[in-house]
Amino acid sequence: ARSDGEAGAMHVVYVNVSEPQVAKRQRRRAVLLAGCVLGAMCACLAVGGFMEERSYASYVPSNVELTEHVVNKQDISDLESKMADEEMKATLVHKASKNLPEPAAKLAASLADTAQTTTLDDCSQKAALDLIKKNFGQLMTKMEAENATLHTKDAALATSAATKKRAWMDAESTYRVAEGQVTTASQASIYASSQFSKYTTAVQEGQKSWDDLKPKYDTEKAQLKSELPILLQLKALIASLLGPAPASAAAATPAVGSQAEVLQQIQAAVASLVPPRSDRKVASKVDSLKQQLTAAASASADTTTKAHAVIDKLMSEMSLRIAEVEKMTSELESELKENKAALEKSEKSLVTLGEELDKAKNRLNTADLTRQKLGGQYSVAKEEYEDNHASFLDDSARASRELAAIGTILDKVDAAIAKCTGQTPETAAR
Repeated sequence: ARSDGEAGAMHVVYVNVSEPQVAKRQRRRAVLLAGCVLGAMCACLAVGGFMEERSYASYVPSNVELTEHVVNKQDISDLESKMADEEMKATLVHKASKNLPEPAAKLAASLADTAQTTTLDDCSQKAALDLIKKNFGQLMTKMEAENATLHTKDAALATSAATKKRAWMDAESTYRVAEGQVTTASQASIYASSQFSKYTTAVQEGQKSWDDLKPKYDTEKAQLKSELPILLQLKALIASLLGPAPASAAAATPAVGSQAEVLQQIQAAVASLVPPRSDRKVASKVDSLKQQLTAAASASADTTTKAHAVIDKLMSEMSLRIAEVEKMTSELESELKENKAALEKSEKSLVTLGEELDKAKNRLNTADLTRQKLGGQYSVAKEEYEDNHASFLDDSARASRELAAIGTILDKVDAAIAKCTGQTPETAAR
């Protein structure tokens, strides 16, 4: 804890009372040093307070004073770091010298003090140095293994998190593809449904038209076809009234009898003519022809000739109407057949696309479950890695400092052994 004011600065260092005696001495030395610094600062402040003139105005420290304050803070920070290093060395020495004899343990304790150098010049303690080297070497090997385990575990967790992330991202990509497939299948199914409805309506309307118009067309066609022979007969009868026919025509026309008989036959034929009500144009001409032929008995040759021409034109129009009725019947039938075929095809397509839509939805649900599962696994792996990595950074840094400290101590031991044996430090370190 730190407090800055007129009374000075206070710095408290928390130490572990369960540490060995060597570490305690180091901490006491550091605490005494901090106490001396603190006392000197308090004394300076007290003397300055008596010598200065009292002033109750607001106090603004100068740049020099602020700089000194920062330097004091840095000194304290350096002191804390130094004390932490000393405590770490003392802890390492304690671990390495647990099973050492008392003289060797004391010698090992002195290795933690950077100021101690003369002790290592006593070659009578070479056996203790050998034990210290052995124990510190074993401790270093153990700590290197622990440090390697830290790195291995951190790398394994990082690899696991990265692997699970890739798996989750692949599952997420699969889900998005399945989502697009559902959209496409849904649109196709909607289109097929609209086509099915369209052709269902077309077939219904086409069937109704067929049922309504086909009988009418058949009746009209039959009527027109039945009246054509009558018109041919009338044409022949009228031709006989106009005078003797050419040899070729006479050979093709049966004998019709006397004029009176011809007129009776004309009247009978006219009575059998029925105007087609479905075709007003033809019906009006039939009515007109009937009127002309009814008066044929008193008509002149000119009137009879005109009636003959009207029969020819009427026969031509009836033939055209028959062809037209046949064409409309054929078109009506063809359209109905095409719509029925299209309806059957759209029905099959609707069923097929509906099944595809169901499959796409199932794939989407499966992909969703998979991505959620893998996403949860990745979240766990990521959290586990992040939690471990935070402590790994501290632990690996501490392990590096400890290994460096042990290396420094082993260098001292190797140098002392080399001096006692006449070897080089490199040879003694083997």
